[in-house]
Amino acid sequence: MPRGRAQMPHEDSNGDVYETSGPGKPDENFYNALFKTLEATKSSKWSINNPSSPAGQLSKLARLIPRQWGPFLNMGTVVTVGMSWYDGPPARWVDKDEATLSERQRERLRRDKHYVKVFEWLQEQLPFLQDIVPMMVGRSHDTFLLGGFLDAHSRQARATDLGSLKTHLADYVEPTKVVNALGEEQEITPPNNSQRKDKHWYGFHSLWTARLLVPRVMRDEFDEDPQVFCDSIINGRQNMGLCRGPLLLKALRHIFTSPSSVNKPPGKKSQGRGCIAQMYKLDAVHPENIAYTVTLTRSLLSASTCWEDEDGAFEAETFYSNVVRLFKDDPNVDEDWAAETLSWWNS
Repeated sequence: MPRGRAQMPHEDSNGDVYETSGPGKPDENFYNALFKTLEATKSSKWSINNPSSPAGQLSKLARLIPRQWGPFLNMGTVVTVGMSWYDGPPARWVDKDEATLSERQRERLRRDKHYVKVFEWLQEQLPFLQDIVPMMVGRSHDTFLLGGFLDAHSRQARATDLGSLKTHLADYVEPTKVVNALGEEQEITPPNNSQRKDKHWYGFHSLWTARLLVPRVMRDEFDEDPQVFCDSIINGRQNMGLCRGPLLLKALRHIFTSPSSVNKPPGKKSQGRGCIAQMYKLDAVHPENIAYTVTLTRSLLSASTCWEDEDGAFEAETFYSNVVRLFKDDPNVDEDWAAETLSWWNS
C-alpha cells in the first residue's frame, strides 16, 4: 500500500472498506478497525471477505511467506520475536559477546535474528505495517492475533501448493527404461490415475518415486537392480537424500507460474488469473524458492500420507536449510556452482 495518501482505507469487522480523512498514515481508528477484523476472522477459519482491504493485503502477503522464506516458519513466533526486538535486542542479548555464548544460545540468537529479518521484510512489503507496529507495543493480544492470522494464511498457501502439485506431479515424470546388471531392460512408469491416490505407490515402495529420490551419484547402483536397492532402503541399509532433475523445474513452474505453464516455452504467458510470480512481481528464482519446491516435492514423493516435518531419519526443515546453504550463508559454498545453478533455473 503506497504511503502519502490523503485518504487511508479502513475496514469494519465484516471486511468492508471505508475511508477516513487524515494525514496519510494509519491512525488509532485504522488500527482498531484492522484488529477488530482480524479478531472476527478467527471464527471463520481466518477467512477474509474483501481481498483489497488491509486484512486482505495481509492475507495475500502471508501466502507469499512460505514460498519466499520456507514452509516451516511459525509466524506467531516471527511476530512475537520481531516485536521483542522493536527497540533493539532484548535484555538477554544486550552486551553479550557472541563468542562467549554456548552453542545452544548461539543457535537461538541466530534464529531470533532470522525471525527479525522476516518481520522487517513484512514491513517493507506492506508499508502500513511500519506504522502500526509502534502501536502494537505493549499490546500482547494484538501481537498474538497478527501472528496467528499470518500463520494461518501462510499454512493455507503451503497446503494449496501441496494439493495442486500432488494432483499433477506424476504427469511430469516420463517413463524410464533401465538396463539391470543382467542386461535385462525394465520400464519404470508413474502410477495411473487410480493408483495415485494410494501412498503405496510412493516413496521407496514404488520404483518411479524411488528413482527420483536416489542421489544422482547412486543412480547407476539403483538401475542395476531397482527392487533390491529399494528393499535395502526400506530395511535401513542406505542413507538417502534428494537429487535434482527436470521434475523439480516443472514443479517450480507449476507452483510459481501455474500448472498450464509447465510444458510451455519459458516466458510464455498462461491463460486465466495471474500466477504467483505475476501477483507478487517475482522476476527471478532464488535459493529459497528452489528449496521450497524441492521440499514439497520430496514430501509428495515420499510414502507419507500428510505433510510431516520429520519422516523417519529425514528432517524436512534441516533439509530445506541445507538446500539454501548450497547457495549462500555457508563458508563452504561453491560460488561458481551456485551462480551456474541459479543461472540454469532462471534461463
